[in-house]
Amino acid sequence: MNAQDMDSAPASNDIPEVGLTVVYEPKSTSPNLDVVFVHGFTGSPCKTWTHQDADDDQGPPLKRRKLGSGFRSRRQAVFWPRDLLPSTLPGARIMTYGYNTHLTLKYIGNLAQEITLYDIARDLLLSLERSRRQEPSRPILFISHSLGGLVVKDMLRYADHNKGDTSPHLDDLVKSTVGLMFFGTPHLGADPRSLFHRQVEGIARLVLKVNDNIVRTLWPNSENARRLQDEFVPLVQKQKWTVHSFQEAHNNRVLGKQVVDHGSSCLGMGPPLETREDINRDHSGMCRFTGPSDPEYQKVVAALQRMNAGLVTRSQKRNGGARPLSEEEHQALLDSLHFDQIHNRLQSVKAAYAATCRWFIRHPAYLDWQDPQKASEHDGFLWLKGKQGAGKSTLMKFALASHRKSHGGGNIASFFFNARGAELERTTVGMYRSLIVQLLEMLPRLRCAFDDADLKPWNALGSPPWSIELLKEVFGQLVQGLEPSEPVTCFIDALDECSRDEIRDMVEFFEGLMADRGVDQGTFRVVFSSRYYLEITTSKAVSLVLETQEEHSSDIKKYVNGRLNIKLRTDVRDQIVLRIEEKASGVFMWVVLVVDILNKAHLDWSSTVSDKHELLLCLQWIFFARRPLSPDELYCGILAGAEPMMLGKYDTGNDGVKRFILNASKGLAEMVDLKKGNTIVQFIHESVRDFLLKEGGLGTLWLNLGDDFDSQSHDALKDCCITYIELDLPEPEADPFLQYAVHSVLWHADNAAAGGIRQGKFLEGFPRERWVNPHNLHEKQKNRRYSMSVSLMYILAAGDLGALIKTHMVGTSRSGLEREEERVFTPLFTARATKSQRATQVILQEVSRTHLDSLELEQLCQQFLEEKPTL
Repeated sequence: MNAQDMDSAPASNDIPEVGLTVVYEPKSTSPNLDVVFVHGFTGSPCKTWTHQDADDDQGPPLKRRKLGSGFRSRRQAVFWPRDLLPSTLPGARIMTYGYNTHLTLKYIGNLAQEITLYDIARDLLLSLERSRRQEPSRPILFISHSLGGLVVKDMLRYADHNKGDTSPHLDDLVKSTVGLMFFGTPHLGADPRSLFHRQVEGIARLVLKVNDNIVRTLWPNSENARRLQDEFVPLVQKQKWTVHSFQEAHNNRVLGKQVVDHGSSCLGMGPPLETREDINRDHSGMCRFTGPSDPEYQKVVAALQRMNAGLVTRSQKRNGGARPLSEEEHQALLDSLHFDQIHNRLQSVKAAYAATCRWFIRHPAYLDWQDPQKASEHDGFLWLKGKQGAGKSTLMKFALASHRKSHGGGNIASFFFNARGAELERTTVGMYRSLIVQLLEMLPRLRCAFDDADLKPWNALGSPPWSIELLKEVFGQLVQGLEPSEPVTCFIDALDECSRDEIRDMVEFFEGLMADRGVDQGTFRVVFSSRYYLEITTSKAVSLVLETQEEHSSDIKKYVNGRLNIKLRTDVRDQIVLRIEEKASGVFMWVVLVVDILNKAHLDWSSTVSDKHELLLCLQWIFFARRPLSPDELYCGILAGAEPMMLGKYDTGNDGVKRFILNASKGLAEMVDLKKGNTIVQFIHESVRDFLLKEGGLGTLWLNLGDDFDSQSHDALKDCCITYIELDLPEPEADPFLQYAVHSVLWHADNAAAGGIRQGKFLEGFPRERWVNPHNLHEKQKNRRYSMSVSLMYILAAGDLGALIKTHMVGTSRSGLEREEERVFTPLFTARATKSQRATQVILQEVSRTHLDSLELEQLCQQFLEEKPTL
C-alpha cells in the first residue's frame, strides 16, 4: 500500500458501527476486486478484525527494554483489512459492514434490538447495491466471522431467489461472487447465550437484555440455521463458489469448549468447493492477527491467493488458455516449496542403539507390506502404532535407512512431524511441500505436474499460492504419473504431532490415491507411525503395535544392560534393571531418561536431599510456570525455593546458570533458542511430561507425593515468587526474575486455591505495598499501574483471580462495589473493563445476593456506561 492510499483510509476510530464503510481503495488504479468483511454476534466492523497487543510478560525485563521503540511499534493495534490485506490483494477495494446485536441495559431503551437476520441481510444487500452501482459486475469476495457468515449466506440466498429482469443488480451480485471465507460461522447453530450467561450470571436479570431474534437463529440445530444451510449448499454447488471455512482450534477459556464446534463451522461439502482449516486461536481471536508474519494470517493469505488464482485461471480459460510453464518456471515453483526446516526433525531423531530395531525389517507385518502378492490386503499401507515415547521415530528412521540401503537409494521420501517445530514442521502443508520436493528431485520428468495442477497464473500473484488443496492436487498428479518401473515409498512419522483434522484429511486423500492407482501396480506405498487414533484409520493396512512386540521388549533390555553404568551387587543391579523394564511399559524414551538419571545421580534414585528438592522445583517450574521461562528466570525461581541465600552466586546469563539447570533437571530439560535471541527451558521430549504427570513417574522419585500435585506445585511456586519479591534487590528494574514473580505470584496462589489449598493466611499477609512498586516499574501501560492505596480486592479483580476473590470476600466485608481512587473506580468494573470473566462472575454472584434491589448498583452501572473506562 502506497502512502497516498494509506492517507485515504479512514482511521479505525472513524469507522461507523453500523453500515458499509470503505476502509481501503487503490488510487493509482481501478479496483479489480471488492472484499467485504461482516462481523459476528455482538461484534464490530473494526474491533472484530483488530488485534490489540496485550502485555504478555514475555522475556526478561532487560531484554525487553533493549527493544526500545521497536517494541512500542509492535504493540500497536493491527486492523488487518486496512493494515495487512492491501499488500495481499493490492488491487482490491476493501469494505467492512456493521450492524447492531449488542447487549444493552434494559432501562436505557430498545436500541434497535428487535431486528432479524433477514433485516440485516437485506440492509447489507442494499448497501452493496449502492456501493457497486458504477461497477456491478466487479468480482466480490466475502469474509465473515461467526453470525456474519449467516448474514452473508442469507443475503446471497435472497439475491438468488429474487433476481430477474426487474432486479438485474441481484443477478450481478450472485454472478460476481467469487469466494466466501468463513471464520467460525455456526452453519448448524452455536450457543452464544452460554458465553454471556457465564459472564453476567448474577446481574443479567437486573440490567441486561439481548436480541432474542438473533439468538434463536444461533441455537444448535435451530430451524432457521438448518433451513438456510439446506438452501445455501445447492447454491454454492450451482455457482461453483470457492469456500474456505476456518475453524477455531482452541477452546473458549470461559466455556471450556469451542463456541462453534467443527461439525457446525463448515458447510460439509468438502473439496474441491470447500476447504476446511484450523486457526490456532479461540472463537473471538481467530480473526485477529499480529502482522504479516503471523502464522495464522499466512493461512488466510494462502486461501485468498487460491481464490484469486481461481479468478485469474477462469479469465485465462475464457481467453483460450495459457502456455505450459517453462523449465525455469518449474524450477522457481520447486524452489518456492523448500523451507529451512524441511529435514530438521529427521536429523534430530537419535539413531537406534546397537543391535536394536533390526527385527522390524524381518517382521511378518513388514514383509507382508512389501509383498506385491498381498497388496490387495493392505492397499500399500503399513501403520506403526504405539505410546508416546515408545521409540516409533527411532524405529522409523532405522526402517527408512534400511529401505534405502536395500533398494539402492530408490524413490523414497520421508516427513517427520514435529509438534514443537516451526509451522511447516507440524502441518500437512509442510508435509506435502517436503514430499513434493523430494519426489521431483528424484523424478524430474514429473515436474509437468505443476502444469496439470493449473498453476500457470502464479506469476501474476507475486508468489505461488501454496494452499493445501493445490499441494494435494500437485502431489496427486505426481502419484498418478508414476510408472511401474519407478515405485515410490513414503515414510511419514508422528502423525499425532499434527492437527487431528489435518491428519484425517490426509489419510482420506492417500486412500483415494491408492484406490485410483489400483492395488496391483504397487507403485505407491506408505508407512505411517503415530500414537493410537480411535477414529482415524485406513480401511486396509498392515498394523503393528510396538510395545506389544517381544522383540521391542528385548531391545529395551539390551539398552538397559548396555547403558546402565552402576557398580552394585549383581542381585541389586538385576532388581533395578527388572524394575526399569516393568515400569517402562514399552516406552523406550522413559527407559533412556531413567538410565541417564541413574547414571548422573551416582547410582542412586534420589541422590542428596537438596538435589532432590532442586529437581522437584525444576520440574514444577517447567510443568506449571505461567509461560516458558528463560534459563536465568528458572535459575532464580529454583533458588528462591531451595536456597534463596545462594541468589547472586552466579551472574545470570553465564555458563554457570546452564550447568546448574542441567544438573538440577538431571538431564530432563534442555535450552531452546527461539527467534529474536530469546532462549527458553523445556523438557527434552513430550513423553517426559506425559510419563511424569499421567503415568505416575513422579511417584517413582517421590513416594510421598499426594494426588493434588498440580495444586501443591502452584502453592510452592507462589512461595518462591513471594520470597523473591521480599528480597532487597540492588537493581530491580534489570532483575531477570522479578517481573515474572510480581506478575505471577497471585496467579499461582489462585490456582492453588482453586485446587483446594487454603490461601487465607497468604492474603492476610500479602505485602501489597511492596508488590505495587515493582508491578508499576514493569508495567508498560500507564493506565494499568496502581496507586499505593489500591486495595487487594481491586488487584485480584483486575487479574481475574476468582478463587482468591472468593477467599478474600469470606475473610473480609468487601463486596467489590467499593469506590477507589483508581482508573476504573470499583473492583467490579475493573473486572469488566479488563474482561476478567471469572472475577466478574464471582463478584456478581455476591452482588446479586446482597444488592439485588439496590439503587446503588443501578447508579454504578449508569456511571460506568457514561464514563466507559477502559484498561
